[in-house]
Amino acid sequence: MIDERPLFEQHVDEVMRLKASGKNWDEIVASVPISEPTAVQAWRFATYGTPSGKLPPGRKKRKWRAGEEPKYVSHAAKVGRLKDVEGLSYEKIGSRLGIHRNTAMFAYQHYLAVG
Repeated sequence: MIDERPLFEQHVDEVMRLKASGKNWDEIVASVPISEPTAVQAWRFATYGTPSGKLPPGRKKRKWRAGEEPKYVSHAAKVGRLKDVEGLSYEKIGSRLGIHRNTAMFAYQHYLAVG
């Protein structure tokens, strides 16, 4: 009989048993004939009870309202000035502006692209 479940779902029990015994991803992949991303998908499926690729329960994807621009766009000019003129790191820029360092990085990339 052919198992039609996704590969990650077929190996959930093995992956969870090995993870519970303290194995790392490399050790799990060596023991189970699947790739590391598939092993991680199996763990996520067992942990969150949702198909891989979906957000865990209680997490919502940010939806932009019509006419509202993303934070990185609204901060691009300030981040560009702080990075180019003052030479600050993304972490320091983020702290100064009250945004995450990744948002500062995306804002700087946008600043460079737009000019």
